[in-house]
Amino acid sequence: MTVPFKDRWLIRGALTLNSALQLRTGFSEPRKVKGARDAADETAEVALVHRDCDGLPVILGSSLKGVLRSWLIERLPNEKASIESIFGHEPRQWKQDPTKQAGRGGKAEFLDAFIAELPGFDGPFSAVPPLLVGRTAINRETRTAAVERLFQGEQVPATTAFQVEVAGDSLTPHEVALLLAAFDGFNAGGGDVPIALGGGGSHGPGRTKWRLHSVRRMDVGAVYRWLSQPKPRPWREAIVDDPATACDRGALTARANRLLAGADRPGWLALDLRLAFSGPFLVNHPAWVKHKTSGSQHPDFEPMRDQNGRPLLPGSSVKGALRAQAERIYRTVHGEDALASPEESRDGTPRNAVEWLFGVGGEHRQHDPSPGPSPRNAVEWLFGVGGWRGMLTVSDFTEHELPKEPEKTFAEQEFVAIDRFTGGAADGAKFKARMAEAPVLTGCLLLRVSPRRISDPLPGEDHREEPWTPQFAKPALGLMALVLRDLVEGDVTFGFGAAKGFGACTAVIVGPPVIGPAAALQAIFPGMLPHRLELPGGNLDHDQKKQAAKALYGNAIAEALAAFRAGKEPGNAG
Repeated sequence: MTVPFKDRWLIRGALTLNSALQLRTGFSEPRKVKGARDAADETAEVALVHRDCDGLPVILGSSLKGVLRSWLIERLPNEKASIESIFGHEPRQWKQDPTKQAGRGGKAEFLDAFIAELPGFDGPFSAVPPLLVGRTAINRETRTAAVERLFQGEQVPATTAFQVEVAGDSLTPHEVALLLAAFDGFNAGGGDVPIALGGGGSHGPGRTKWRLHSVRRMDVGAVYRWLSQPKPRPWREAIVDDPATACDRGALTARANRLLAGADRPGWLALDLRLAFSGPFLVNHPAWVKHKTSGSQHPDFEPMRDQNGRPLLPGSSVKGALRAQAERIYRTVHGEDALASPEESRDGTPRNAVEWLFGVGGEHRQHDPSPGPSPRNAVEWLFGVGGWRGMLTVSDFTEHELPKEPEKTFAEQEFVAIDRFTGGAADGAKFKARMAEAPVLTGCLLLRVSPRRISDPLPGEDHREEPWTPQFAKPALGLMALVLRDLVEGDVTFGFGAAKGFGACTAVIVGPPVIGPAAALQAIFPGMLPHRLELPGGNLDHDQKKQAAKALYGNAIAEALAAFRAGKEPGNAG
């Protein structure tokens, strides 16, 4: 059946990266890399990001569509019909014939987002090619780089701006407002968890700033004017040039804000942290190290930096260090019985180091028919496991104040290995490192304390949520309290050379915790927390605020610690 034309919409805006983007293809290519220690390491498989025909990064329309749909369906479940009208839905049982399934395409078309400078955009325009970044996995038992676990991959640098265009046929004003509300998810801050693009969203990458540029509508009259032009041209150019197609952007944005005001936001707890390093700090960036040449004075180790040249502590490094500390606490409290060795696995089911330590949750998944491993203990609930995202999201940590001369933040140090037989310097074992001197870095930890709504429910279901009860989250929060205590006391180090005196720091929780909808935490601690989870303000000094915080949260934290120590966790539930 032919549907008569009504109108066609075009939404244009810009996404600017606040942190690096890892929107990769799944493919890799061999490439020479800098900073190789020997000939065997000069060539590595480099994971590739998506590029356009000019070799510049591009955000795929399918990636935009997926994250926007998931963010909307979780927060506005009552708008399910409109969301499916915009985005479409997967094949499901057909009401007219239960023996058949039918899917439906959405009204909206999400175009690939290319690097471009938009009129009126107030951010820096940059068409920077992807950067090569190296990462290594740390063996949690030896606390050194794991064998054959060095990864090289491309990522799009922060401050890169992308032009975004979404077209749609016969959209209603309400559906357009829903789309604008979804894009506002990229800017979510004090009141919600923002959308993250690409991989690694739980540890910093993929944070963006959205700016709406225009909303235009081409009706039958505008189409007639377009087709009547003597020289044919694409409709997207015609709709932009026709002043009659401009819409009241303010009214649509106000309508989107009203939708977001009633959104069913997930429960979360955010802590702003300040890490004060007491000495040298270095997270090595292998790609910035030049190939060794005769007489070269270039350092063998170079620090990672942000787009302003300041020291950078990636969220992945923070999350890895906190996870290692959490596992040490877990083994201390629950004993060596928590460990598992590879020979104990008869079917080869464990898939990563965490599962070797704590087992795989496949036999505990009767409550959830979906495939893949599930969390079994507080560590996995907090930090995740293969195929399962944890509660904790970590931002990158950077200097709060931009120094006038960033290079003066860094110093150099030379090292030499001592020959254990002669007692003198070992031949050819001298190297140099450039590091930051006692930086003060700030970032954020965000703990999600409510279940995620799964976008695609099973047949016959309105929606699905991951298996979750408050009893599962409580011991995880208790473990996190112990990890934070160790972090504040300086028991957690970050980056290169912990055995050489690098990376030692103490932490301060800056200000009171920011809490999402209070009901989520009240469900975990019934009767123990007030309806307004806020610390007293006014003229209280620091010590008075600390005492007020203890009075307000002390009992809840004590109960979470008791639940963790008792082992009341998913893997141990009877």
